[in-house]
Amino acid sequence: MRPNLEPDFLLAKSRAKPWRGTYTLVGHTAAVVEAVTILVDVLGDRLISQFGLQCSLSHFRATARLAAYLHDWGKANDHFQMVVRKNRNPLESPQLIRHEIVSVLLAYSYREWLQQCEGDFFTALSAAGGHHLKFGGNVKKGDTGELGEIRAGSGSDRIYLYTDSKSFKALLKYGVKNLGLPRELKLPRKHPTCWTVTDIKTLQNEVLDAFFDWQHDTVFASVVKALLVAGDSIGSALPPTNLKIQTWIEQELSKTLEIEEIQQVIDSCLQGKELLNFQISLGNSSKRVTLARAGCGTGKTLGAYNWAKQYAVGGKLFFLLSHYWYKYRRIFRLRT
Repeated sequence: MRPNLEPDFLLAKSRAKPWRGTYTLVGHTAAVVEAVTILVDVLGDRLISQFGLQCSLSHFRATARLAAYLHDWGKANDHFQMVVRKNRNPLESPQLIRHEIVSVLLAYSYREWLQQCEGDFFTALSAAGGHHLKFGGNVKKGDTGELGEIRAGSGSDRIYLYTDSKSFKALLKYGVKNLGLPRELKLPRKHPTCWTVTDIKTLQNEVLDAFFDWQHDTVFASVVKALLVAGDSIGSALPPTNLKIQTWIEQELSKTLEIEEIQQVIDSCLQGKELLNFQISLGNSSKRVTLARAGCGTGKTLGAYNWAKQYAVGGKLFFLLSHYWYKYRRIFRLRT
């Protein structure tokens, strides 16, 4: 039997009471859609150029917004709702299936309706399923070809869905108002309110078959997912601080590296000495990705700063240090 919700609305977060605004599923979804929309509006043309995307800005924007809209649909189930209400201990009774996998299965059940808005539905669906990076089943067991993992020990062979609740209907209305979805919801079958393990497995196979036939653009899908991960983080963190999402994003993205700043760092590291030949060569590299291979303490980081003078000014600079251990050496790969 499906548990009643107290209070009678769907939650997205389990923060302190009273639950309101972005703690609700509709509120959180709206915040994430807003964050992703602003990110695309500020960075869109640059992202299309940098990643060589073969699509229009409007198609890119619509797909990213659709992914943001769908990403937490799966929280409308009794296992998740009992966890955020502290009525279920996930360590003792894990949810039968992760919420983002439920999002994919549920959105796929509404695909005839969702495909009527602009954007690539399957790209949005894959981003929604992958926004917590656990889309591919049990990684430890190597079952990454599966669509999520059905967990043992949940104490139940089914999940109940709140697709007939006022909150979920409000979520559908949000899609009509903000994504241009049709007001009339026509589905070939009645919307689901309960899935058994058998139902879930059947749906998983159906969705996997659909993805198998999907003519996807890997780079496009990856950029959309990255935007969704960023937007979800912003939409979760900012609202409780009373910071306006648009103001914060625009301010943070406007903070870019200046030549004086990177030169100050280089001068501080040099302490009056001259750059070594290989550090100068790194700075003169004609490639956006350059490999520096040397032992510890030889000055690779300083060389990378010199390289950044050519490629990072006017943008953001990130250092990713990957350690590959061999017998007596390391290889560091530095890239923006």
